Amino acid sequence: MNALDGSIPSSFGNMNFLQILDLSNNHLTGEIPEHLAIGCVNLEILVLSNNNLEGHMFSKNFNLTKLSWLLLEDNHFVEEIPQSLSKCLSLEGLHLNNNNLSGKIPQWLGNLTGLQYIIIPENHLEGPIPVAFCQLDSLQILGISDNNISGSLPSCFHLLSIEQVHLSKNMLHGQLKEGTFFNCSSLLMLDLSYNRLNGSIPDRIDGLLRLSHLILAHNNLEGFKH
Repeated sequence: MNALDGSIPSSFGNMNFLQILDLSNNHLTGEIPEHLAIGCVNLEILVLSNNNLEGHMFSKNFNLTKLSWLLLEDNHFVEEIPQSLSKCLSLEGLHLNNNNLSGKIPQWLGNLTGLQYIIIPENHLEGPIPVAFCQLDSLQILGISDNNISGSLPSCFHLLSIEQVHLSKNMLHGQLKEGTFFNCSSLLMLDLSYNRLNGSIPDRIDGLLRLSHLILAHNNLEGFKH
């Protein structure tokens, strides 16, 4: 751990051969320089976790289209997940947890079909889980806990690659349907606690042979469906 403070120099944007930039675990403040987002055209990994960065994450002037990993957790970024990230067609890991993000989870995330990790808990995100997530065949971890997510669970969600689903402390409602998570043969952890789910637990849950953690506490569930 270092003790870098102040703002990120905009001169980083002149480093157009830079592939990895990791300034995590410091005391950096201010916004991500727009010149960095325009000039670092070969950047593949950007790690700015655990700082005091704030404001908008990225503007429309954005050329970081080669990003595969974006880790911005534990900062103070505000407003919506920026549309500019839809250009990152090679994105595999998106870590935005513990910020002040708001608005809906964008549908276009479902077009980034290489995504393996969507880690966005502890924000103020709202609205439903996008149905477009059902086409993320490489997704391994979905973390959206501790937001204001509402609506029902997508019934099309039967991704064979997914290992962990964290959806606790939201406002999800409706019943657990047969096609929701219960065909996910790689699933190790399913946390749906502290929501408003009702009805019965489908008996197909016993087919999740790799499941080690099933957390359904603090809902309105009424038993098992036989």
